[in-house]
Amino acid sequence: MRDRAGSRFGASAAAAVLGAVAILGLTLAGCTRAIVPLSFVTRTPPGPTPAPTRTPGPTFIAISGNPTGHPYAVVWVPAESSLPVQQPAGIPGLQVGTLAPDQRGIYLTGNSTLLGSSLWVEVLAPGLAGWVNSWYLTEDVSPADFCTDPQVVALLDGFGEAILSRDGRALASMTSPRRGLAIRYDWWNPEIILPPQDLQGIYHNETSIHWGASDTPGSPVEGTFDQVVSPLLEDVFGAESEVTCNSLRTGTTSREVRWPGEYATLNFYAFHRPGGDPGSQLTWHTWAVGIEYVDGRPCVTVLVHYRAEITPASGSGH
Repeated sequence: MRDRAGSRFGASAAAAVLGAVAILGLTLAGCTRAIVPLSFVTRTPPGPTPAPTRTPGPTFIAISGNPTGHPYAVVWVPAESSLPVQQPAGIPGLQVGTLAPDQRGIYLTGNSTLLGSSLWVEVLAPGLAGWVNSWYLTEDVSPADFCTDPQVVALLDGFGEAILSRDGRALASMTSPRRGLAIRYDWWNPEIILPPQDLQGIYHNETSIHWGASDTPGSPVEGTFDQVVSPLLEDVFGAESEVTCNSLRTGTTSREVRWPGEYATLNFYAFHRPGGDPGSQLTWHTWAVGIEYVDGRPCVTVLVHYRAEITPASGSGH
């Protein structure tokens, strides 16, 4: 990366992305959504169905869309599971089919219903029509369009600046208002979801969070955002990083490295800070920044951290 006045992408990556943007004749535009107070609602999947086993996180605004608008894709569904489609909504015994965890090309009819705290929407997919829990849908943006979207370039430049200036309000303004910000200390550790309103004061919040397990079996990673996550973000975004779109660049490690399957349809940029001297090759760090589009505008929705590991962690479930 360059100095704090320059692009978070660094010279080579920015040239590649902005070169494609120039060909398309586009101009840079950031995600400039105003923050408004939003109520914290936990989405709970209906009844004992073959639905994904994870509990949906908070949804801060309702999904929107219509059959003539942009397509949607399945998200937040584990790779080994599927998303039930029901007719009518919320009736476990009337499942009419399922959608794959990486299903794309889904359209909304515009019909929706609130069942308890879960918003259900009527969808049209190839050979299938019915109702699904809206938590598991995201606007479908092709990897090619994403990697040449100037809005994303501007968003990530601003995101890097907010990290280095420790500006919680700026971070909140760039975060998905639908879901808040999901953070994984390691890709195999559980996600911690922070609501947008909590991000505004995150650098002064003294609440200790359990981020998962460390390399040492049974050893937890606990502390505030400022103690645990912020230094790791600054280590990458404050250095000369190598930037890739929808691919991971990592260093030496004994553990498998991958983008979590639950986010298969989410596009991302990865920021890799290589290890230093030849004798410190295990000091590398990578942050993958997952982007979700909300009404056509990109916002940060997932942060996944990668680092060198020597001893496989226990209880990761992966």
